Amino acid sequence: MARQAQRYNLTVNDVNAILEVQGHVCALCSQGPQGDEVRSYWHIDHDHNCCLSQDWTCGRCIRGLLCLGCNSRGVAWYERLPRDRQDWQRMNDYLANPPAHRCLETRQFRVFLR
Repeated sequence: MARQAQRYNLTVNDVNAILEVQGHVCALCSQGPQGDEVRSYWHIDHDHNCCLSQDWTCGRCIRGLLCLGCNSRGVAWYERLPRDRQDWQRMNDYLANPPAHRCLETRQFRVFLR
Protein backbone atom coordinates (compact mmCIF):
# COMPACT_ATOMS: atom_id res chain seq x y z
CA MET A 1 0.00 0.00 0.00
CA ALA A 2 2.92 2.35 0.65
CA ARG A 3 3.96 2.32 -3.03
CA GLN A 4 0.39 2.89 -4.20
CA ALA A 5 -0.03 5.70 -1.66
CA GLN A 6 3.15 7.38 -2.88
CA ARG A 7 1.89 7.27 -6.47
CA TYR A 8 -1.23 9.10 -5.30
CA ASN A 9 0.78 11.69 -3.35
CA LEU A 10 -0.32 10.24 0.00
CA THR A 11 1.54 9.02 3.06
CA VAL A 12 0.73 5.81 4.89
CA ASN A 13 -0.66 8.05 7.67
CA ASP A 14 -3.01 9.66 5.11
CA VAL A 15 -4.25 6.23 4.05
CA ASN A 16 -4.81 5.23 7.68
CA ALA A 17 -6.71 8.49 8.32
CA ILE A 18 -9.00 7.79 5.35
CA LEU A 19 -9.60 4.24 6.59
CA GLU A 20 -10.45 5.60 10.04
CA VAL A 21 -13.03 8.02 8.58
CA GLN A 22 -14.53 5.15 6.56
CA GLY A 23 -14.68 2.81 9.57
CA HIS A 24 -12.13 0.45 7.96
CA VAL A 25 -14.64 -0.66 5.31
CA CYS A 26 -15.17 0.16 1.64
CA ALA A 27 -16.80 3.60 1.41
CA LEU A 28 -19.46 2.28 -0.98
CA CYS A 29 -20.33 -1.34 -0.20
CA SER A 30 -19.30 -1.28 3.49
CA GLN A 31 -17.36 -4.54 3.13
CA GLY A 32 -13.91 -5.01 4.58
CA PRO A 33 -11.01 -7.32 3.88
CA GLN A 34 -11.22 -10.90 5.07
CA GLY A 35 -8.22 -12.72 6.51
CA ASP A 36 -4.96 -12.17 4.67
CA GLU A 37 -6.38 -10.09 1.80
CA VAL A 38 -5.83 -6.82 3.72
CA ARG A 39 -2.65 -6.00 1.85
CA SER A 40 -4.21 -6.08 -1.64
CA TYR A 41 -7.78 -5.18 -0.74
CA TRP A 42 -7.74 -1.39 -0.83
CA HIS A 43 -7.75 0.63 -4.03
CA ILE A 44 -7.31 4.39 -3.96
CA ASP A 45 -10.17 6.10 -5.75
CA HIS A 46 -9.50 9.48 -7.32
CA ASP A 47 -11.22 11.81 -9.74
CA HIS A 48 -9.73 11.04 -13.16
CA ASN A 49 -10.82 14.45 -14.44
CA CYS A 50 -8.40 16.18 -12.06
CA CYS A 51 -4.99 14.83 -13.02
CA LEU A 52 -4.15 13.80 -16.54
CA SER A 53 -0.90 12.02 -15.67
CA GLN A 54 -0.93 8.23 -15.54
CA ASP A 55 2.16 8.24 -13.30
CA TRP A 56 0.98 10.30 -10.30
CA THR A 57 -1.84 12.45 -8.97
CA CYS A 58 -1.84 15.76 -7.16
CA GLY A 59 -3.43 14.21 -4.06
CA ARG A 60 -6.32 16.67 -3.94
CA CYS A 61 -8.39 14.46 -6.24
CA ILE A 62 -8.31 11.45 -3.86
CA ARG A 63 -11.85 10.52 -2.82
CA GLY A 64 -11.49 7.40 -0.69
CA LEU A 65 -10.46 3.78 -0.39
CA LEU A 66 -12.62 1.22 -2.16
CA CYS A 67 -12.62 -2.49 -2.77
CA LEU A 68 -11.65 -3.62 -6.29
CA GLY A 69 -15.24 -4.06 -7.47
CA CYS A 70 -16.45 -0.68 -6.28
CA ASN A 71 -13.37 1.08 -7.63
CA SER A 72 -13.07 -0.53 -11.04
CA ARG A 73 -16.68 -1.31 -11.85
CA GLY A 74 -18.83 0.73 -9.49
CA VAL A 75 -17.50 4.28 -9.68
CA ALA A 76 -16.19 3.99 -13.25
CA TRP A 77 -19.54 2.66 -14.49
CA TYR A 78 -21.60 5.18 -12.53
CA GLU A 79 -19.66 8.22 -13.70
CA ARG A 80 -20.26 7.23 -17.34
CA LEU A 81 -24.04 7.17 -16.88
CA PRO A 82 -26.06 10.14 -18.15
CA ARG A 83 -26.77 12.63 -15.34
CA ASP A 84 -30.49 11.80 -15.29
CA ARG A 85 -29.67 8.14 -14.57
CA GLN A 86 -27.25 8.85 -11.70
CA ASP A 87 -29.80 8.24 -8.96
CA TRP A 88 -27.93 6.00 -6.51
CA GLN A 89 -27.99 8.10 -3.34
CA ARG A 90 -25.10 6.35 -1.61
CA MET A 91 -22.84 6.93 -4.62
CA ASN A 92 -24.00 10.53 -4.95
CA ASP A 93 -23.22 11.14 -1.26
CA TYR A 94 -19.77 9.56 -1.69
CA LEU A 95 -18.96 11.70 -4.74
CA ALA A 96 -20.30 14.90 -3.15
CA ASN A 97 -18.50 14.46 0.18
CA PRO A 98 -15.65 11.94 -0.21
CA PRO A 99 -14.10 10.50 2.96
CA ALA A 100 -10.62 11.64 1.92
CA HIS A 101 -11.74 15.24 1.68
CA ARG A 102 -13.04 15.10 5.24
CA CYS A 103 -9.70 14.04 6.71
CA LEU A 104 -7.17 15.51 4.28
CA GLU A 105 -8.70 18.96 3.76
CA THR A 106 -5.89 20.74 5.62
CA ARG A 107 -3.09 18.60 4.13
CA GLN A 108 -0.50 20.40 2.02
CA PHE A 109 0.27 18.31 -1.06
CA ARG A 110 3.60 18.28 -2.85
CA VAL A 111 3.51 19.84 -6.29
CA PHE A 112 5.20 17.89 -9.06
CA LEU A 113 6.61 19.84 -11.96
CA ARG A 114 7.40 17.91 -15.11
